[in-house]
Amino acid sequence: MTTGTTATGVARPAPSRPGGEDVFRRKLARLGWGFTAPAFIVVGAVTVFPILFSVIMSLSNVSVTGNGFKLSGVTSANLRGTDP
Repeated sequence: MTTGTTATGVARPAPSRPGGEDVFRRKLARLGWGFTAPAFIVVGAVTVFPILFSVIMSLSNVSVTGNGFKLSGVTSANLRGTDP
């Protein structure tokens, strides 16, 4: 781009490309989210999984004996208040 002059002979800067810097900033922001997203996923999984697991285990009667893993806690019959 060329520079122009005003009536007084003072050089004025060439007009910049509209939105040129915004494209670069958006690319950098996208790159930043790309690098941080896996970390957020890992931190979220490490935080959320134990909480959900403990809630599920607290609502069930777990017996881990010779027959394997058996859940006999909250069922739809227990929630209705009737015996199965």
